[in-house]
Amino acid sequence: MKKIFKSKKKALLSIIAVVVVLFVLVNVCASAFFSFAIFKKDGWKSFEEYSYGEQLNASSEWISEKSETVKINNSEEKTLTALEIKNEHISHSYVIICHQYGGSPYSMEEYAKHFYDLGFNIVLPYMRGHGESPYKNISMGWGDYADIVDWVKNIIKKDSKARIALFGVSLGANAVTLAASENLPENVRLIISDSCYISAEELVKEYVKNETPFSSHLVSGLACAFSENKVGVSLKNADTIKEVEEIELPIMFINAENDTVVPPLISKRLYENCEAEGVEEVIIENGTHGRNLQADKEAYWANVDGFILNNIGI
Repeated sequence: MKKIFKSKKKALLSIIAVVVVLFVLVNVCASAFFSFAIFKKDGWKSFEEYSYGEQLNASSEWISEKSETVKINNSEEKTLTALEIKNEHISHSYVIICHQYGGSPYSMEEYAKHFYDLGFNIVLPYMRGHGESPYKNISMGWGDYADIVDWVKNIIKKDSKARIALFGVSLGANAVTLAASENLPENVRLIISDSCYISAEELVKEYVKNETPFSSHLVSGLACAFSENKVGVSLKNADTIKEVEEIELPIMFINAENDTVVPPLISKRLYENCEAEGVEEVIIENGTHGRNLQADKEAYWANVDGFILNNIGI
C-alpha cells in the first residue's frame, strides 16, 4: 500500500514539475520574442497595428519637397539625422516633432503642415531604432530624450532668438515628456505630449493582457530582464511618472477617451503627478491611441493652438 502511495505521489509531483517547466518555458519564449520584436529596427508591424489600428504612412510628397536632411553628433558621438523644413517666412519659432513607434518623419506630415502654416520652422528627427537613426534598437523614448536636447542646442546654435516647442505622439510623446524634465534652455517654451505612456513595461502588460493568453505580470517581468540583458534596453526605462514631477515648463497632455493601449486612468496619472504651473490635460472624445488628431481635428487644433498662443505666441 505504501509503495502504491509513493508511486502516485511521485507521478503527481512529476506532472506538476512538467507543468511548471512548460509554463515557464512558454512565458520565457513569449518574453524573448516580445523583447526582440518590440525593439527591432523600424518597429514590429504587429505591435504597430495593435497600437494605432493601422500601419503608418511611410512617405510624404510635401515633406520630401519641403525638407532638407540635417545631421548632428549627439552626446554619445553618434550621428543623428532629421528632416528640417524652413518656413518661407522669416521666423524664430521652431517645433521639434517626434514620431510614433514604427513611424518616421514622413508619418508626421499632417502635424508638420499645421505647424508650418502657423509660421514654425520644423525639425523632424528619426527616433532611435528607426530609419536613418544610427541605433539598432528602439529605446521607447529612453535615450531619445537626450537626443532631443541635442536638437534643441543645435537650433539655438543657429538662432539664439529661437522659441522652441517640443511635440510628440506616443513614443515621441514619451521622449518629449522625459526631455521636459531636464534642465532645458529657456528658449524651450512648451511641450505637447499626445498619447504618452508611463513606461514601456506598462505597454507590455496591456499588450499581453489584451492579445495573448499569458500572464501579463509574469511575461512583463521576464521580458524586462531579458530585454535588458540581450537587447540592452530595459522595459522599465522611459518611466515618466517620477520625471513629470520635475517639469516646470508649460505642458499639455493629450489623451484619448477610448485608448486601449494606454487606458485613460493610467495616462491621467501623468497629468496628476505634474506640478508645472502651465500643465493642461485634453481628452479627445472618440480618440484612440496615437490617433487623436484623426478623431477630431477641430477640437485637437483648437486646444493645441490656444496652448501655443498662450505660451509662445505665433
